[in-house]
Amino acid sequence: RISGEAVAAGRAAGDPSALAAALSADFLAYFGIAPERCAESARELMAAAQQSGDLSAQAESHVHGVISRLELCDRAGAEAELAALKRFAAESRQPLYRWYATSWEATLAVADGRFAAGQQLADRAIDIGYAVRGVDATTAFVAHVSPIRWAQGRIGELIPGVDAYIAQYPGMPGWQASRVWMLAAAGRRELAVRDLERLVSEGLEVFESAVYPLASLAFLAHTSAILGVEQCAPDLYRRLKPYAAYQVVIQMWQAGGVASGAVPFFLGGVAALAGEWEAAFAHFEEAIEVHRALGARPWLGWTYLRYGAAVLARRDRSQAERARALLEQAVAVADEVGMPQLRHEAHASLRETAAV
Repeated sequence: RISGEAVAAGRAAGDPSALAAALSADFLAYFGIAPERCAESARELMAAAQQSGDLSAQAESHVHGVISRLELCDRAGAEAELAALKRFAAESRQPLYRWYATSWEATLAVADGRFAAGQQLADRAIDIGYAVRGVDATTAFVAHVSPIRWAQGRIGELIPGVDAYIAQYPGMPGWQASRVWMLAAAGRRELAVRDLERLVSEGLEVFESAVYPLASLAFLAHTSAILGVEQCAPDLYRRLKPYAAYQVVIQMWQAGGVASGAVPFFLGGVAALAGEWEAAFAHFEEAIEVHRALGARPWLGWTYLRYGAAVLARRDRSQAERARALLEQAVAVADEVGMPQLRHEAHASLRETAAV
C-alpha cells in the first residue's frame, strides 16, 4: 500500500525522478506475487527514467521487464527484454550494466538446459561483476550455476557458500528455505528433515513476508515432496495455489538469478503428498505444458521424474506402465541435456515399477 501511495504521489507531482524511485520500490514490494503489476511498473519506470535521464533506472526497468516476463511464462517477451538490456549495456559502456546483461543471458541459457553456454556466461558475469560489486557477484554466481550443479549431482558443493551468506544475513528466511532444499537434493536426508521441520514450525507466514515469498514457499514444497514430509503439505498447497499461472523466479541484485520452475510443478508435489492424486496429476500435466512452452528442458525432466514418482506412490498396478513411460521420458531428457542426477533418480524409480 505504501509503495502504491508513493507512485501516486510521484505521478501527481510530475517529477520523473521521484516517480522512478517509487516505481522501483513498488516493483520490489510486489515481486514474486503480482507479475502483471510488476510488468506494468517496469514499462512506466522506463518512461520516467528516460524522461529524467537516469541511466540506473533505465537499466533497472529492462531488468524488471525480463523478470516479469519470466514470471508470466512469456519466454518470447523475456528474450525481447533481454535483447533491449544487452543493447543498453553496450551503448552505456558501463561494467555494472554489462554484468546485469551477461548474468541474465546466463540465467536464460541455464533455464534452457544449455549448461555449457550457461556456465561460460556465468564465468564471464562474475569476472565483470566482481570488479563492481565484489562478493555480491560471487553470491549471484552461486545462483546462476545452482541448477547446473543440481543436474550434475553436485548441489552439495554450494551449501558452504549459502551457509556463509546466511551467517552474514541471518534475517532472510528465503535463504533458509533454499538451503534446506539443497540439503534434500544432496541426499542429506536427516539434516534436511530436521531443518525443514524446524523452519515450518515457525509458521509459513514468515516466508510469505520474505524477500522471495513465492520462491520460499516453492522451495519448502519441493523439499517436502523430495523427503515425503507431509507436515504442511495442505497449507503449502493453499498458499501456492493463487500463483498457479506463474513461474518462480529468483533475482540477484538485478544481475540474473534462477528461473525456478512453473508453480504447477510444486503444487503437484504437495498435492501428491496429501494423497490428492487426481489434482496432483493435473498439476503435473500443466507443468509439462508450461515447461515445454518455455523451452525449459531441465524443469521438463524434473517434472517427468516427480510425476512418475507420484504415480508410483499411488500403488495402483494399473498405472505401472504410465509411471514407467514418464520415468523413461525423464531419462530421455537427462541424456539429451546432460543431467546425471536426473538420470540416476529416474533409473532408481524405474526399478521400483517392478514392485508395483
